[in-house]
Amino acid sequence: MKLLLAALLLLPAAAAPRGDAVQDPAPTPTDPGAPAVAAATVEGLVRALYQAVSFDPGAEPDYDMIRALCLEGCVVVQPPRGPGGPKAISIEDFITRFKTDYERAQMGVTGFHERVVNHQAQVWQQTAAVAVVFEARLDPESEEPIGSGLDRLHLVRNDGRWWIASIVTEYAHPGKPVPAAFLPASQETEGESGLRRR
Repeated sequence: MKLLLAALLLLPAAAAPRGDAVQDPAPTPTDPGAPAVAAATVEGLVRALYQAVSFDPGAEPDYDMIRALCLEGCVVVQPPRGPGGPKAISIEDFITRFKTDYERAQMGVTGFHERVVNHQAQVWQQTAAVAVVFEARLDPESEEPIGSGLDRLHLVRNDGRWWIASIVTEYAHPGKPVPAAFLPASQETEGESGLRRR
């Protein structure tokens, strides 16, 4: 989730067209059974999360899917926006912030996409720790992303599926790229989903 929200903050104010009315976003209803199917595997959950926060112009994130992938009490920790250190927020607070940034940056006009570059999962019994390298783009076909970073997801398994217990995000910066240990050994070895276990 994702990752995720704070990638929107990488957008310069000029990226949002000015003077254009933002149309009401197209609804993105979630099939009630879709989250359980998607979260049957770790890779499926990761894919579903980043698809849920991605959308074309005229649409919006699939907030219902985001909620459905998360365990009750799930927390999100992102780099601080102002003075002070990072703070843990609820998934509902995360969605509220996402909606605010959606309106502020006119994301309904530009669209927004997060692509998984690589993920590494360590699974033991009913728990999993997943490191996800992501890239953010307005146009999914653009060669250069507008931002990138690393999400660390902690998952638990219950009722035959995986749930997100927490998401912690860190962003790449000039001089501080995502460490090579988290990147794919070769882009040519990635699967069709864009996810690759190491």
